[in-house]
Order: sequence, then structure tokens, then C-alpha cells
Amino acid sequence: MLKKTLLVGGSVALVLALLFGTSIIPYAKSSWRNVQESVQQAIPIHAQLDAAREQIRDIGPEIRDMVAKVASEKVAIGGLEKEIEGLAAQIKDEETKIVSLREHLKGDEQHYVTKGRAYTNDQVRNDLQKRFDRLKSSQARLTSMQQVLDARQAALDAAMTKLDETKAQRHELEVIVEELEARMRVVEVQQQANHLSLDTSQLSAARKMMNEIRARIEAAEQEASLMPKYLGEIPVENTEVSEDIETQIDAYFQAEENRVSS
Repeated sequence: MLKKTLLVGGSVALVLALLFGTSIIPYAKSSWRNVQESVQQAIPIHAQLDAAREQIRDIGPEIRDMVAKVASEKVAIGGLEKEIEGLAAQIKDEETKIVSLREHLKGDEQHYVTKGRAYTNDQVRNDLQKRFDRLKSSQARLTSMQQVLDARQAALDAAMTKLDETKAQRHELEVIVEELEARMRVVEVQQQANHLSLDTSQLSAARKMMNEIRARIEAAEQEASLMPKYLGEIPVENTEVSEDIETQIDAYFQAEENRVSS
């Protein structure tokens, strides 16, 4: 079914392109979107859930790679911090020596004596020039290194934030997949309940027979009640001996006289 849908969609797009050229591109895009939607609808939900779980599992190696990069960057930043600390100590030591030599030149002594050796003031000035140039270079290097450290620390902070967000979103996706699978199981149970059918054919047949019998009895009752009206009363022979008319009249008037006299 899926392969057939793709073939049909591709064929339609090709025919439209051959017939109408580039002017048909918007319609072809719409057709392709419809094909994509049809393909997606043709994929079973369980297959989509399995694919979603696979994609979530694929996030794991990415997170491990991010963790490795973050750890490596932390080590590099730690090394840079130590280098900066060492350079700053050197600069401070050099500043102390420069100040000491400069203080000597402020005095009246013509030689600077240190560790058993004497240096003229011109030698001191030359040495100060070299030291000061080196100090300025070291200061510039320290400033540059500090800027690099700040930038790398900011990038590390951003990477750690992204790592935390990625882990949180992965957990959220796992929870969503679990929820969707639970809802799918409920739907499947409901579908099974809807398709569950009991064989009640014998009960229905018996009830139908009772209804038919009831209908026939009711029809017979109606027929019996209507027949005298439309077909006349059925003559029935009277087996009793009836009195003659004279006897009946005499009995009637005799009963009337008795009623009046009383």
C-alpha cells in the first residue's frame, strides 16, 4: 500500500510536469504534500511509535559526544587559567624588579650593585628598556589570554546549558512516548470491546417465533370477534323445551295482578 501510494504520487507529479512545465510547480508541491500525508496515514501507529523511540535513542550518542566535548573544554580552560596565573605572577615579579631599578636611577649612585656585580646607570637604563618592553608585551598577551578565557568560558557555559536542555527534552520526549503508548493501549482495548460479539442467534430465533405465535393468536381472536358481526350468528339448536305463548302470557298477567293487589 505504501509503495503503491509513492508510485502513484510520483507518476502524477511527472505527468503534470511534462504537460504544463514549471508553471505546475505549486500544484506539484501540493500534490507531493498530499502524497506525504497519505504515506504518513498509511504507516501504523505502532510503527510510528517505534520510530519515535528509535529517534530518542539516537539522541543518546549526541549527548555523550556533547559531554565529551564539554569535559575536554573544561580541561583546556583549566590549563589556560593556570597559564594566565603563571603569566600574571611573572608580570608582577617583573614589575617589582622594574620599580627597584627605577628607584636606583632616582638616586645619586653611579653604579647598581647586585649579587657581587656592579652595573653602570647606562646599563641599568638599557636593561630597564628591555624589561619594560617585555612587560608591555606580557601585559598585552595576558589581556589577550584573558579575553580568550572569557570567550571560552562563555561558550562552555552555553554548551552546558544546551546539554542540560537536551537531556531534559529527551526525558520529556520519553515521557510523551510512554503516554502515547498508554493511550494507544486504551484505544486497542476499546476497539476489542467494540468488536466483541456474542452469538445470540438462538435467543433471537426463539423470540421471533414467540412473536409470530402471538400474532397468529391475536389474529385468530380478531377473526372470532368479527365473524358474528359480518357473517351472522351461528344457529345453535336449543335442547330445552320452550313454553307455548299462551302459558307465557297467562303467567305474565298473573304476576302483574299479584303485584297490583299487593
